[in-house]
Amino acid sequence: MHLEKSVEKKDFFVEKDDLSNSRWHSKKIDSIDSHQILIKIDSFSFTSNNITYAILGESMKYWQFFPVASQLGQIPVWGIGTVVESHIDDIRVNDQFYGFYPMSNYLILEPGKIKQTGFTDITEHRNRLPVIYNNYTNIRFDQTFDQEYSDIHMLMQPLFATSFLIADMLVSNNFYGSQSVIFSSASSKTAIAAAYLLKEYGVELIGLTSNANAESVKSLNLYSKVVPYSEISDLALDKLNVFIDFAGNIHLNETLAKKEGIQFTKTLLIGNSHSTSMPEINNESLLQKVLKAEYFFAPLQYRRRMKELGAREFSVKFNNDWVNFRVYCRSWMNIKKFKSMSEVEQMYLQTREGKNNPLEGNIVTTSDL
Repeated sequence: MHLEKSVEKKDFFVEKDDLSNSRWHSKKIDSIDSHQILIKIDSFSFTSNNITYAILGESMKYWQFFPVASQLGQIPVWGIGTVVESHIDDIRVNDQFYGFYPMSNYLILEPGKIKQTGFTDITEHRNRLPVIYNNYTNIRFDQTFDQEYSDIHMLMQPLFATSFLIADMLVSNNFYGSQSVIFSSASSKTAIAAAYLLKEYGVELIGLTSNANAESVKSLNLYSKVVPYSEISDLALDKLNVFIDFAGNIHLNETLAKKEGIQFTKTLLIGNSHSTSMPEINNESLLQKVLKAEYFFAPLQYRRRMKELGAREFSVKFNNDWVNFRVYCRSWMNIKKFKSMSEVEQMYLQTREGKNNPLEGNIVTTSDL
């Protein structure tokens, strides 16, 4: 079906084999099928978590959500979009949906399982991908969404979901018998949210971070101790420990594993803020023998806990914790807006190089692209 007026779709691509290289690509959209909708992506967030999506693009299939030419990839982001073309009765023009989008200004979706609260994209190439990433929520009917907190929602809600599941895994397993939780990359927003959720349980929370970020992390008043990486050798760790690894830095992991007297009951490998690949686990590696490491995959923990708790109990706890956390975020987070192609390129490189201020959040608005 032809559009009344064609639109120019502008996509931000990266090279899969060298994430430092990026480019913009434009093409016109002048028609969609009758079972499709066209969404104008209004704005989206960008954090170190999106860099992790790119690093794991092949192994965890993140490149498959919005596939392009084989050597290029389109990094998924969390954002809000407005329907500008729809011939589907239950989805109206001007409806707004929160969900998984490409770094772009337009997206064609094929809605299925349509409800008042949203729909699932059933485009063929996404059918084999985790459904948690294929759901689009109508923000008018989303109990977790408040327009007043829309930027924080895009920035923190997807990270918070991961943090909630990490915290839930530790609490439901009684912290694996440990009295202390160590966080690498303690300045990352996923780590901040996890620390926020765990603080009430009275375990010691130790945040490891760069010298440059140490004071910012201390100002959050979440961690029992904030330790720069350069001072790890002086850190006394005489308790049983759980290690939540957001950095994916093999040298840091080896330093902790070789530290005299330290004992770990579990390590959860979460992200790659300091690395370009996931660390390898085998029975002879320090990760397995000393750190007792395992990869953490949020969708698996989500399915497990939904089955154990039921959807209602899980949702009530998640929603209550999220509402409290977003208020906390407003007390310290400074939102930065990026509008032009060049600004987005610079923001991407800065995030990839780990140069973002941990007390800031990046939002891209697409109206000027």
